[in-house]
Amino acid sequence: MSQYLRAEYLAYIPFLPLLGALILGLFHTRLSRISVHAIALSSVAGSFIITLFAFKDLLAGNGLPLVHQVAEWMQGGRFVLPFELMVDQVSI
Repeated sequence: MSQYLRAEYLAYIPFLPLLGALILGLFHTRLSRISVHAIALSSVAGSFIITLFAFKDLLAGNGLPLVHQVAEWMQGGRFVLPFELMVDQVSI
């Protein structure tokens, strides 16, 4: 188990910017210019902060990767192909 960040939070790294883009795509005409900037910057900044915690966990965990299984992509017999988010030395 990681020290600073739980593996479940890895899903927020790609989905926070996507959520920000969805909100801005749907409601940008109803929001003020400052609100649009705040949503855009905070969604990317939040993703960046979670990435920094993941990097800190990677360094503290002796290089062991952080893995979060989101779902099973395919399954056939004994063959299972999971959809996972992983932070390791290559991805950072």
